[in-house]
Amino acid sequence: MAFWPVEGSQVDAAARGEAQKVTRLGKWVSVVLSAEDYQRLQHLEVANAPSLNELQPPDLPS
Repeated sequence: MAFWPVEGSQVDAAARGEAQKVTRLGKWVSVVLSAEDYQRLQHLEVANAPSLNELQPPDLPS
């Protein structure tokens, strides 16, 4: 996993547990999560839950 410094209100919101959608050229490409939410997802993966790669993204409006 890569690390880089990021600042801003979106990062602050993610740190408070409010996931932030990241877009590139108008297309949803990733999500910024709090470290706690990410660790929770990693724990679920270890518990034999489907991995994030196996989950189908829902059809969400942009």
